[in-house]
Amino acid sequence: MARLQLPDSVMGAVTSIFRNMHALQQRKVPETSHLSLMRETDSPPSPYIYRTE
Repeated sequence: MARLQLPDSVMGAVTSIFRNMHALQQRKVPETSHLSLMRETDSPPSPYIYRTE
């Protein structure tokens, strides 16, 4: 398995980003789809969010 050779600064940034995303998901309601994220950020909400698949 080839390993990416990235500078430590890049790896640190990526790791912190993933950690922040994980922390955000932990704090949210159990529904962790990005639809819930979009529902919170969209104002007014987009119609297609409420479309059922």
